[in-house]
Amino acid sequence: MQSKTQRMIGVALVAISTIALALSVPPMIQRIRAHSASVAPPLWQGEIFGQTEFEHLGRPFSLTTVELPQGDPRPGAEVVIRWGDEETTLLTQGLDDPRLPGLDRHRDWLRIVAFPESAEIGSPEAAYEAAKALRSDTDAWRIVIVARRPTTQRDPDEWKAVRAKDWRQWTYTFIELGDAGLSRTDRIYADLDEAGWEYFAAGIVTPGVFRDASNALSVMNYPNYKGVHDVIDEMGWTWAAVGVEAMVLVLGGLMILLSLGSKGHVDRVLAAHDHRAAGDNPSPA
Repeated sequence: MQSKTQRMIGVALVAISTIALALSVPPMIQRIRAHSASVAPPLWQGEIFGQTEFEHLGRPFSLTTVELPQGDPRPGAEVVIRWGDEETTLLTQGLDDPRLPGLDRHRDWLRIVAFPESAEIGSPEAAYEAAKALRSDTDAWRIVIVARRPTTQRDPDEWKAVRAKDWRQWTYTFIELGDAGLSRTDRIYADLDEAGWEYFAAGIVTPGVFRDASNALSVMNYPNYKGVHDVIDEMGWTWAAVGVEAMVLVLGGLMILLSLGSKGHVDRVLAAHDHRAAGDNPSPA
């Protein structure tokens, strides 16, 4: 393709895509703003609590990780949760990272979450102060341990290749430190009430579901990214239109840049080739 023709096509593509973007971006922004204004505020607020030993309601709490003995058929290690005289255990089942210390070892599947007992926290400043107070007065909070685990024990390598549809059947364990003692319940993700605190807590330990390496970074694969899905649905045709128009704009820009430098580049390559040819085949004396 001649440089001039290529440049004209590039200019046309840039002009068309720019006009199209000017027509489609404003309605997309309006749709996003309207959706944001209509979204209800979060029903629950919680703080991730990173300490493994503390006092709550007058009883000592501890969370320790015990390596399973050699030859034990169960994979991974065992997490022992003690509160006063009560105790319960959870198997890591290959979901943890033994190289990390404390709760960081289990951050992909287990968290200690504290819910404020008072009314909702209204400002970022208030939330920050409340988070600091949590370390000195845990009695003012509802303390819950939430853990995600597969319905059947898996080899760690098999877990990485979990199918996308499996997450709806993941089992979540909720261990609450309440007035009645240590209470433990198991729930399937698909059965969780979206308006309940269990759904909020489960989202903290719900990772992305990676079908394969080609789309591992896509937020569409994240089961707890309902908000992202809702925004994309609300944008409607503008989402696809802006995407296509942006690609056409980039393509047109590349064509213009290549057309400006292509002739000079070809001339330089031909001159270098002629120079080498003359050096390899000197004229006879």
